[in-house]
Amino acid sequence: LPVSMSLAKDASSAAQPLISGIQFEPFGGVRSWQMQMNSGTKLQERVYDAYGRLVRYPLGAVVRDITYDAADRIVSYTHLDASTGEATAAAQAMNQSFGYDELGRLTSIVTPANSWTIGYDANGNRTSVKLNATTRTYTTASTSNRLTSVANPTRSFGYDAAGNTLSDTGLAYTTTIRLDNRLGTLTKNGLTTTYQYDAGGQRVHKEHSAGLRDFAYDQEGHLLGEYNASGVVQEFVWLGDTPVAVIVGSVASPLPLLAYADHLNAPRVLIDKTEAARWRWISEPFGTTQPEQAPAGLSPITFNLRFPGQYYDSESGLNYNYFRDYDGTTGRYVQSDPIGLTGGVNTYGYANGNPLTFYDPYGLWGTDGVYDAIYNMTGGWEPSQGLVDFGGGFGDVVTFGISRQLRRVMDINSVNRCSKWYAAGEVSGVVASIAVGNAAGTRAFARNISPNGGSNFSHSLFSRKFLKRAGSSPANWMNKTGNRMNGDYIPTTGGRPDLHDLMDATAAGIGMNAAQRAKYIPWPAWRRLINRMPYTPGAAIYGVASMTFNETDCTCEE
Repeated sequence: LPVSMSLAKDASSAAQPLISGIQFEPFGGVRSWQMQMNSGTKLQERVYDAYGRLVRYPLGAVVRDITYDAADRIVSYTHLDASTGEATAAAQAMNQSFGYDELGRLTSIVTPANSWTIGYDANGNRTSVKLNATTRTYTTASTSNRLTSVANPTRSFGYDAAGNTLSDTGLAYTTTIRLDNRLGTLTKNGLTTTYQYDAGGQRVHKEHSAGLRDFAYDQEGHLLGEYNASGVVQEFVWLGDTPVAVIVGSVASPLPLLAYADHLNAPRVLIDKTEAARWRWISEPFGTTQPEQAPAGLSPITFNLRFPGQYYDSESGLNYNYFRDYDGTTGRYVQSDPIGLTGGVNTYGYANGNPLTFYDPYGLWGTDGVYDAIYNMTGGWEPSQGLVDFGGGFGDVVTFGISRQLRRVMDINSVNRCSKWYAAGEVSGVVASIAVGNAAGTRAFARNISPNGGSNFSHSLFSRKFLKRAGSSPANWMNKTGNRMNGDYIPTTGGRPDLHDLMDATAAGIGMNAAQRAKYIPWPAWRRLINRMPYTPGAAIYGVASMTFNETDCTCEE
């Protein structure tokens, strides 16, 4: 794992520190690093909670705290001054709170200055966006999820047969589409830009009459640099998936800018080595707001990285997003998903309607940023095959094979049912079944679920009359009150008929008068039969039978 990164003009030049002191969580996630300033170093530290969720990180002059609800959805951002730790007015002005619908889609954003309310249809298309007192309505084709128009202000869209956007009167562009459904050209304000892609689908070149850009990527798809006819425009430095720096300017006189990224690894602030903010993007969640290119009043910085996998194209107002293009003004893609419904029922939707938790680095499907944070903090831990087999064996016994059928239906079969770990899981499932059955018949459990905190002991498998007639020592042992091999504790109702009256015909008439005996008749024999088996031996029989059932069709790899 890296502990520092340095910058050199060329192979013969002395390297200058960029970041150092990189520290990782015990299981692999990045915890902190030191950014090299002119006056020393500046700490950038990320804080995780006990569940592996990122709950605090710096954003230049402020520190952001994240609050989650029980469903791991972000419900608020709050901010403190990074220098003093106080809730200054400037820091509090950045606070945001969020609300969701029952499907987890973002429906409200509230800041000290503004409030947004977003409405959706059943497929996740926007129907309205209300900003303060102004409402904008959206019309979507019912058969295709294509956005056809927006009102206030009026905006309309045109599409080809495959669902690619050919025109947008709001952003004022027209397009041509390649045979592979990729954006071929885009014309806006009389300027036509042509786009080219490599064999892997990454955009590597764009060009118009005013200039060109070439793009280079690493093996993970991170943008390493953009270049024009004169050479380097910008080059980017990554720590895993996190952008940590961008080098602006010529090779002879580079300007390194250090980056602050959010919990999704979207860049939010760039500072120079004097600690002056040179670029800042504190937007609402869907990224509609454009960045500040000169927040400290210095020379403006153009920086086009946006959400993970995205690059802002000034010639169109869209964000290139690997296999598609994203429109932050509508919060959706301008092309239908190339993987069809595999990415979701709405083939134009972005990040499942929740860009606070999800992101889409490939323009194909939403990725859970909270899960990714946990995955990264644990070093990408995945269960071993033995653990998978053990869990499969355990689950198959406990569910009497239902979990196995679910694996088949969902096509997630990866369990080796002939391994020793699967057999161990089956045995553990039997033991667990017995333990649960035993616990279910205890006096404590019966009293806990009883409305009046009482319990009776019901002899189940063999009746007391039968055992008394037998008269043998084993029969007397079985007939003993509290013997869990022939009965269980059951809750009382506090009145008549009691549950014991209904389950046990022998106990039914005890203490009742003639009218009660006539009124409160025990359950029929077939219904009492269900309750004849005591929980402990019954659970043992269930577990062994389930294991035997699973063994009848052993396939070594599902």
